[in-house]
Amino acid sequence: MRKLTDGQRANAYELLSPRLVRYHGGDAKGCRGQVGSRTKEGVTYDVEIGTDSKGLYWRCSCPRGAFQPSEWCSHAAALFLVWSAIKHKQSNPLTSEDKAAYNETT
Repeated sequence: MRKLTDGQRANAYELLSPRLVRYHGGDAKGCRGQVGSRTKEGVTYDVEIGTDSKGLYWRCSCPRGAFQPSEWCSHAAALFLVWSAIKHKQSNPLTSEDKAAYNETT
């Protein structure tokens, strides 16, 4: 598996800031979602990330995902960051002190 480059990570964070990532659900083995285009308003791409016996895989319906499936596109990278954060939060739930800091009730 190739690691995200600094440029790929930066592009992924740009997709997170305008809330272009729609997480449709997942578990410890993978997730699905849609990620909007930064350059084509109203265009979204279907993204799937998962793990199998070979390791991590991703699929994206964007042009880069279709022609360079071994390279991270920014859409797959953005969904991966969201999935990673959700998995981390599930394995490390907020404490009552954390919830109080966020004004959440238990």
